[in-house]
Parts: sequence; C-alpha cells; structure tokens
Amino acid sequence: MASAMEQICQLSDAEWRVMSDAEEAEVQSYTWDDATNLFEAGLYTAIERQSKLRDRV
Repeated sequence: MASAMEQICQLSDAEWRVMSDAEEAEVQSYTWDDATNLFEAGLYTAIERQSKLRDRV
C-alpha cells in the first residue's frame, strides 16, 4: 500500500488529472443502493471472519 501511495504522489500533473478524472467517473457511476449493498456485504464478511477466529480459539 505504501508503494502505491508513493507512486501516486510521484505522478505528473497530467497523469494525476487522468487518474482523478477516471476515478471521479467511477465514483459517479455508483448509487446509494450500490454503496449500502457493498457496506452490508463488508459487515457480513467481518462478522464471518470474526466468527472463524473465535472458532479457532
């Protein structure tokens, strides 16, 4: 992750703009329903992982 952050920080202004515009388009394609569904799935994954950790102990 640190390597990716370093690469982003070293982008030229033009490269940054291309990446930024692409990410903005990606974000704007999501709806609130998409966001809540992804969040809910993440919560279920966290619960499942926590349960598996408890079962090991």
